[in-house]
Amino acid sequence: MSDTVIDAKYALQIARLFNLAFNNAFMFGGGHQTTKDSSANFYALLQQALHALEIITISVERGSVYLENHCVDKLVSVPRITSRLNKAGVQSISFDRDLTLEGVQGLFFMIGSLAEF
Repeated sequence: MSDTVIDAKYALQIARLFNLAFNNAFMFGGGHQTTKDSSANFYALLQQALHALEIITISVERGSVYLENHCVDKLVSVPRITSRLNKAGVQSISFDRDLTLEGVQGLFFMIGSLAEF
């Protein structure tokens, strides 16, 4: 396991792109081109970060959203993210080096379709 940690500035960049893709999935659905494009941007930044880190985790805890050990509430739609993930019974989402674009797009497709399940 790597001892490398992500700095706050980089964590906020990743959180910003996660939030954009999450909101697009929520508003337009996971299959919409806008969602696919924003999830591809999120994937590209994750790929860069995963060169230095083995796993990156986004979690919901005590009503806040964290990327690794950084609270990212000021950049994300906290009520929307916490509500959707709590309804799905998800406390955290982890990404590792085996991540694929299709996997990221599948995640946002599922997030956009939670109301159907």
